[in-house]
Formats: sequence, structure tokens, C-alpha cells
Amino acid sequence: MYSITQSIGLLNAIRAIFEDFKPDIVHVHGIWTWLNHLCCLESFRREIPYIISPRGMLEPWSLEQKKWKKRLGLWIYQSRDLERASVIHCTSELEQKNLQSFNSRLSSFVVPNGTTIPVLTDSLITDSLRPKTIKRLLFLSRLHPKKGIPLLLEAWNAIRPSGWECIICGPDCDGHRRVIERMIASLGLSDSCKVIDAVEGEEKANLFRSADLFILPSHSESFGNVVAEAMSYGIPVITTTATPWSVLNEERCGWCVDGDGKSITLALRTAIQLPSDQLRAIGLRGHEIAKNRFSWSSSAEDLALAYLTNNVSK
Repeated sequence: MYSITQSIGLLNAIRAIFEDFKPDIVHVHGIWTWLNHLCCLESFRREIPYIISPRGMLEPWSLEQKKWKKRLGLWIYQSRDLERASVIHCTSELEQKNLQSFNSRLSSFVVPNGTTIPVLTDSLITDSLRPKTIKRLLFLSRLHPKKGIPLLLEAWNAIRPSGWECIICGPDCDGHRRVIERMIASLGLSDSCKVIDAVEGEEKANLFRSADLFILPSHSESFGNVVAEAMSYGIPVITTTATPWSVLNEERCGWCVDGDGKSITLALRTAIQLPSDQLRAIGLRGHEIAKNRFSWSSSAEDLALAYLTNNVSK
């Protein structure tokens, strides 16, 4: 929580930025924080239209976390910030649907997040089809209760696939890594399941390249950048219907299933039992979908058009 002195200093810094840049539009990413609120407040004071991207923070699961604190925030400032916005930017139809359930008066549009699309060369594709001693299931995201990692471990325990390993990679959130590591130990999965620190840049790219299958058994996602990233690397994806990734089923590039242990276990078993060439073909279909729908150039063009068509101007 900011002190009065800190709040005044932050507001003065925001006002200085507004003076320097003299924006025609302000796009605020996220809600709840004092910084987000002050940006909305200063935009309104200067009569500058602003857009808010909630970034999943108005999803039903998220609203249930620290519920009373968020209800108080809505009453004091957050509802007013949202209603003063020219329009709300959603990253998926699912997020837009949940936004309308939250407040039907809010105007919104949908533009997905952009993803850097790697080039899959013929040599990389050929190498991926060669037999591996050990195949790899990858989870890469925050180590947070929302991400459903215990469901993954329960499914892995039920299947215990021969010739596979499970890598869980990401930054620890609120000590959840310790919970995961204890569960791995208690289930006796230490030989085939490992938790590693978050990676970035080329390390992250290499980790994606090493994966044969990707999983995100999340309880809630407004978009799920990591799914688009995995698709871009030609990796088949398993995720849940609590995410906006029904395209995996529609385009046969993965599995989007109910977020319960039985469904996740079934999808994981189905994927693992597929021959390497079939699994790779599923991943390559995903790569084409990511390239056509989720590239940065596509998202940037759609967002620029949305600014114009939603009358976001002075």
C-alpha cells in the first residue's frame, strides 16, 4: 500500500509523463493497482480517452481471490475507472463474455495478444521426428495455484508413462513451488518429474524446442500467452475449457478439455500414446494457426483498427 507521500510522488510522476508525451489515447494494462487507477484518473481529468485491458483480472476465478478486498476496491474506485473508459480491450471472446456478465454496460472489443513466431526449418522438423530416448512434457508458466499444476501431477501419477519426463518451469508465486515439490515427492514422481527455475530468451526457446507435448491445466485464463507460444513452436497443447483455446479442438492441433482430473488424465494418455509423427503433425497444424492468427503484426493491425472503429479519440 502506498503512503500519502508515495501516492503524491507517483501522481506527480504520472502528470510529468502526460505533460511530456501529450498523449491522444491512453491504454491502461491491468486494474486494481494504484498506478492503474492514477493513470485512469489523470486521463479523465485531462479529458483524454483511455482504454483498459483487464488482463484476466475480471475473470470469475480471479474475482473470487481476495474477494472482499476487491469488492471494496470496486466500490471506492475501480468500477468508476472501468465505466469512464472509452472501451475495454479483451484478448478473447471468453474474456469478453465474462466481462459482459460482470458489467453489461461496458463496451468492449476483442484483439488477441501477439506472439513471436519462430521459423520452423526443415532440419528442425526432421530432427524432431527422429526417435528420442526420453520424450518431454512441458509446463511453462507461473507456479501459481491458478495454473492447476496439482491436476497435472495427479494425471502424471495415474499414467506414469514409460520413456517420458515432465518438466515444470516457471517463477515461484507465493511459495507454490514448495507445494508442487512436496507433491512430487509424496507421489514418488521425482525420477520423471522435475521443477526448474524460470528461463528467458534463448534458454526459453530451447526449452520449447525440446518439448514433445505442452500442458497448461489452468483454472482460469483470459488468453494464455504460453499456449500461443507453444503452438508457434509446433508443439501439441493440452489445456482446459477454462481457457479460450477451443481452437485446439476445432483445428485438431491439441486438446481443450474440462478442467477436472479425469479429463486431463484422458487427454494426456491419448496424446502420449500417439506415434511421434502423428504428434508432430498435430503440432505443425498449431504452428500454422499461430502464424496466421496470433503474430505481432496481425495483433498490432487489429488493435490499431480497434482504436479507430471504437471512436477512441479526442
